[in-house]
Amino acid sequence: MKVSKESFTQIESTIQEALAPYRESEQAIVTDIHLMVSGDSGELTILDDDDQELSKVIIPEWVDNRQENFEFGCQQVLINKLQRMKEEKAFDNLNLVKPYSFVLLNDEKETLADLLLIDDQNIVLNDELLAGWENDLDSFLERLMEE
Repeated sequence: MKVSKESFTQIESTIQEALAPYRESEQAIVTDIHLMVSGDSGELTILDDDDQELSKVIIPEWVDNRQENFEFGCQQVLINKLQRMKEEKAFDNLNLVKPYSFVLLNDEKETLADLLLIDDQNIVLNDELLAGWENDLDSFLERLMEE
């Protein structure tokens, strides 16, 4: 799914607005950040664990979007934006207890996907990291059986 540069900027601004209270908080807070998308209204709504709305924006490309893979397209856009923000250290000064996640929800607030995990101590295994893992394991087991 393609979004304009302006929409991509709106998504980032909305995420920053939603996270602002966690920068100003003196007490560490335990929560995940939930991003809910709607293909009817085009809204991206950001919520905490208690379903309190933190921020909301309408993405023009998402309005009246009835594509079958709409939520998957949104997932890819949001993962891309969140990963860039992480690389730019946008999540470094948040007073949230780690680990915490950015989670994609549908209109019924059902979890569709974990978009990004923020954790200093754990490594998240993903397809990119596991590429070739099966071959390495097979060769290791082969050598082990030979001995």
